[in-house]
Amino acid sequence: MFSFLERQPKFVNFLLSLLLLALIGWADVVTGYERSLVLFYCIPVLFAGRLCERYTAFFIAALACPIWAWADFVSGHEYFNGSTQAWEITVRGAFFFAVAVAVVAVRDRQAQTDAKLAVLERARKLEHQVTEITEHEQQRVGKELHNGLSQYLAALSCAMSSLKMDTEKTGSGALVAKAGEIERLLSESVKQARDLARNLAPVQHSGPGLAAALEELTSATTRRMGIECSFESAGEEAIRNDGLATYLYRIAQEAIDNAVEHGKASSISVQLSANPSAISLTVSDDGVGFSKSSKNADGVGISVMEYRAAIIGGQISVEEPASGGTTVACVVLAQGEEKA
Repeated sequence: MFSFLERQPKFVNFLLSLLLLALIGWADVVTGYERSLVLFYCIPVLFAGRLCERYTAFFIAALACPIWAWADFVSGHEYFNGSTQAWEITVRGAFFFAVAVAVVAVRDRQAQTDAKLAVLERARKLEHQVTEITEHEQQRVGKELHNGLSQYLAALSCAMSSLKMDTEKTGSGALVAKAGEIERLLSESVKQARDLARNLAPVQHSGPGLAAALEELTSATTRRMGIECSFESAGEEAIRNDGLATYLYRIAQEAIDNAVEHGKASSISVQLSANPSAISLTVSDDGVGFSKSSKNADGVGISVMEYRAAIIGGQISVEEPASGGTTVACVVLAQGEEKA
């Protein structure tokens, strides 16, 4: 009912306020001065202050005072003297105006709050768009790096390998050694370029998807860091949203980085469980724990994960099991998949 009135023109609500005030004045006359209806005169003041222009509340308050005095006089209320009657009218008028001031103040405060919330919501949407654009650009650069520079480096490495074999047949030992060193550097450059391309565009949506990307991430962590990093996927993967898969990958990547750099972990386990109702990503390690980690001083790592989780409608939890280490879990319900 109230929402229906909010959609009506302010002039219509003003007329309703006048009608409501008239009905209360009539009821005040019918019931007699023995039954005070002074509080009921606040209703049209509140009504006007909430649904009409700001000044309308003061107009209704000013009109309520003489209507109340008229009803009081018509109903036969006799005062000892004129001063008493004047005092009663003044008190009632001040009360009605105080109600009008209060309702207008509350209305202005609510309008300011709504404006701040609108600004925050717009800022959140802009941050979301900036994050999506950044992620999209990273994927584009990653694909170009994989399909462009990596291929050239690989071809150059093959050519150098062929040159090395030719040098071994006709050249000196020094040339063979230099050719071998160049071949090794080119081979390492190819690996680094491909790792960088995978990091920029980790989830191949046209291919195996998130599970394969997480498998590659844990394998790369084991290879680079020299620690045990494993991945398990439980249930049928039901992720159909490109942005959702990418954000989950970034959350797992941040959790692994925190475990290695700040948690001093020697073993990390990544688990992905997905079904039509919910998606769960868990990263567990045997490090020193979140409370003892230097990363806890500023909380940047956790904040980044919470921000990414909020974008996809998920929630991050960080726990320290009794056995030690840290467990970071991200749960996204089915409806959260549509937000990314």
